[in-house]
Amino acid sequence: MKVLFVSLGGICRAPIAEAVLKEKCKIEGHQIEVDTAAARDWHVGEFPHEETVQFLTDKKIPFDQKESRQVRVEELETFDFILAMDAETVGELHRLAGMRQTGTIARLLDYVADQKEVDIPDPYLTGNFNEAFNLVTIGCEHFIKHKMKRDRLF
Repeated sequence: MKVLFVSLGGICRAPIAEAVLKEKCKIEGHQIEVDTAAARDWHVGEFPHEETVQFLTDKKIPFDQKESRQVRVEELETFDFILAMDAETVGELHRLAGMRQTGTIARLLDYVADQKEVDIPDPYLTGNFNEAFNLVTIGCEHFIKHKMKRDRLF
């Protein structure tokens, strides 16, 4: 199972989602490959945002301290799930994919039934890392429960 989290810049939401999903899968004993990428090249080569690092450190959630990179078109074919943080990122991914066959491209919160929010607000802009973390956590929990377990992908 291969999951790619994509956010616009790749330094806040996607690293949080990667850390949360890896930690949840570790606790539940699931094997999964998780990576992150950015839809845009704004922060390519930068490490996760300092507030992202501090937030995950404070929550005692292990994370990878790796440089942001832009998603590559071939990854849309090699990952089973490409999970975006918002509709704008989904649009960028579909544009990049063109007519190629891809893994499932969806917003992370698409897996949460009756979710009022459909996009995870960017804490780089809002400053609200707690809101992003809570929505990512809900999305990851539902992705595991409803998609991966239901479809016996573990």
